[in-house]
Amino acid sequence: MALFLTLLVSGLSAAWGQGVHFKFGPIGGINSTVVQTNIPNFNNQASANFNQASENGYFFGAFGRLEIGRVYIQPEAMFNSKLSSISGDINSGGNYNVKFNFTAYDLNLLLGYDFAKVREIANFRGFAGVGESFLTNTTLTSNGLNLPSPNLNNGSANGIVGIGFDVLKFTADLRVEHSFSDLYSGSSKVSATVFMLTVGLKFL
Repeated sequence: MALFLTLLVSGLSAAWGQGVHFKFGPIGGINSTVVQTNIPNFNNQASANFNQASENGYFFGAFGRLEIGRVYIQPEAMFNSKLSSISGDINSGGNYNVKFNFTAYDLNLLLGYDFAKVREIANFRGFAGVGESFLTNTTLTSNGLNLPSPNLNNGSANGIVGIGFDVLKFTADLRVEHSFSDLYSGSSKVSATVFMLTVGLKFL
């Protein structure tokens, strides 16, 4: 694989000039997740004072980056742990709290552009892309609401946008990831918006 990538980059460099580079390395960071769900109104059990609380999770993995001038393509593979919760009042009295804990393997593909570049020292960039989360486990803990056991979907499609900067071999970005499909099948509808702070290290 390394030989293939070297030959590919060499071929692109010959065709496009000296503006083609390939880099790869580890990636990781923290996330904050907000869920969109119909659970507060499930069977009309809940009423007012609906609150969403995002909690910090984490992720780690690896990325590659093929740079062609100021444009780059970045595939990623990572393990992601996401936490969130909702709460509010119950029609019959009292209150409820529902906690979410998701774990997934994510595959992403990003397309980016360097808006500002200082030689090979630093650059500021923006990007957008798509991803797929393959859920491996989820815990839904409910206090106060009578919820059915959720059926976990095999995966969810995500859209991703963000900005980032690189300094020498270090890379960092802020991104937003939103799931286009529900994380559960059946009557409990849940999708997620995830805010992520990413740091990485580039080799080559």
